[in-house]
Amino acid sequence: MSGNIAIAPTVTWTPATVYAQGASVTPLNVNDPAVDLPQYQFVALVAGRSGSTPPAWARNAGVVLLDNTVTWICVGIALLDGITQQQPLGPNQ
Repeated sequence: MSGNIAIAPTVTWTPATVYAQGASVTPLNVNDPAVDLPQYQFVALVAGRSGSTPPAWARNAGVVLLDNTVTWICVGIALLDGITQQQPLGPNQ
């Protein structure tokens, strides 16, 4: 990887979906009143296809996780207007 990653508008994660580098997801739909908030936002560092079941989503900004062939990084808490509330990176990522 080199250079900057253009981040796409945030959507709700879905199984067995091809995500491009820069795709942005939340585990559940932040606009669904039945969904507990906060939801965290993840950006694809490496493009690929998501798994058939959700990964173990991180709850700290900066944590990288693998979802089948997609590599996600947690960028913070997703707010309803699509803006991410950044969290300071600390030693307990």
